[in-house]
Amino acid sequence: MGKEEKAMKKFLTGVAAMTLTLLLSAWATGCGGSGGNNGGCKNDKDCPNYPTQFCDLTTNTCKCKPQCTGKCGGPDGCGNTCANTCPAGQTCQAPDYTTCSGTCTPNCTGKCGGPDGCNGNCPNTCPAGQTCQAPDYTTCSGTCTPNCTGKCGGPDGCGNTCANTCPAGQTCQAPDYVTCSGTCTPNCTGKCGGPDGCNGNCPNTCPAGQTCQAPNYTTCSGTTSALCPTGQDCTDVTGSGYLGCTTGGQPPAGAQTNCHTAQYDCTAANSTCFCTQGTPPNACTQSVCIANCGACPTDQLCKDLNGAGDLGCLTLDGQIPTGAPTNCNSTGCQGNASCWCLDANCTQSVCINNCSVDGPCSGNASRCDGTVIYTCTGGQWVKGTDCAASGKVCSNGVCTDTVAAGAFCGGTGQPACPAGQDCVGSPGKQAFCTLQCNCTSGSGCNTTPASDCLFADNPSAPTKCWCGFLCPNNDVTKCPNNGTGWQCKSDTSGGTTIYYCLPQGY
Repeated sequence: MGKEEKAMKKFLTGVAAMTLTLLLSAWATGCGGSGGNNGGCKNDKDCPNYPTQFCDLTTNTCKCKPQCTGKCGGPDGCGNTCANTCPAGQTCQAPDYTTCSGTCTPNCTGKCGGPDGCNGNCPNTCPAGQTCQAPDYTTCSGTCTPNCTGKCGGPDGCGNTCANTCPAGQTCQAPDYVTCSGTCTPNCTGKCGGPDGCNGNCPNTCPAGQTCQAPNYTTCSGTTSALCPTGQDCTDVTGSGYLGCTTGGQPPAGAQTNCHTAQYDCTAANSTCFCTQGTPPNACTQSVCIANCGACPTDQLCKDLNGAGDLGCLTLDGQIPTGAPTNCNSTGCQGNASCWCLDANCTQSVCINNCSVDGPCSGNASRCDGTVIYTCTGGQWVKGTDCAASGKVCSNGVCTDTVAAGAFCGGTGQPACPAGQDCVGSPGKQAFCTLQCNCTSGSGCNTTPASDCLFADNPSAPTKCWCGFLCPNNDVTKCPNNGTGWQCKSDTSGGTTIYYCLPQGY
């Protein structure tokens, strides 16, 4: 027998001996137990009052087994009574002692939440973000962020009241606190323009190129040049309020003529073709191009409308002003305005004021001109910080970092968004990484790739908004990643067609 076999034999012999010892011990216990009591129990079913008794194998005697598990009270099967765990005023009912009955009066008096004494909970009445604290449930704690965004007044969610921003005589109406109602009397007496006290503006009665100045709006100032070339003045060309740059009221020397033969189109940007002899459009025999001029109304900006240098007055967020006349392709426009088509077939059109300078401003608004911030100071737009000096971009009046946004996210194998970006998308749709933006001012979006504050968690009363990417002229290559995986969608709800990027499949 080898060395390995001897060792195995020795081991198996030891196991056999130990097993025999255990069998003898078990036989002795089963037959007599401690003290040799041959009448003792061997298992629970040997007990006469099983299952309320169990066999204690250390003494082979039957003992009482308490039965309070899952019960609200009652006897425990051993001559004792389980504690009553029913709410105040109720008792644990026989025979199974699992059901409470009786009258329980909820008591939330003076509480901001917590238990009501009847197996329920008082509603949490703490402000958003706070909880009602044990043990007395009368104190709220936690962080509460006031939220008056988009509201004209009302509660801020933290036990305070937002300031009423409605015009004089009006109040902010519950339950959404975004609508003002009541009687407001416009007051333009002695004013040449400016606010009317009712969320509107008095008409500007200043001469062409001049504006009514804050704070009393009784004085006109500005220059009649309205950014016309040196030696030219911004004058009423037609006698009906259509402004253009002229020399003593006549077309400037060297002005383009016969523009009516080119479908009334002028070579120079921001110019209008005027018929000087005959009747337009079909019986015009002589015509001349004159540059448009004039200042925009209050809080409107003179912006490039088509990428070709033709200017018009838009709101601070780049939208067509509310109330602009529509369907002008058949009716024409009045005053210093031109008719712009909103679709390829010109089935929709709108009158937009011509301009060469921004309008006056009010409040503390800010905007961008390229990378430069302009702020409203003393009723005029004043040049401020150039964001490019710090390696940043200007977005909606603030300097922001150029963040590479637009990566797809949320799907299998797709990366997480970079710090500072959220993964945004509808359920079941491809999501993408983008920045949050200010729901009121629209600030915080990128210029690379071009984006704007387009999406909100609740369009009617947003509390959080995100940037969306634009595809100018319906060009999907302007979307992130040169348009791969993206499509352009159109939106005309603002009165003009805007194309923005969405992942394919939306």
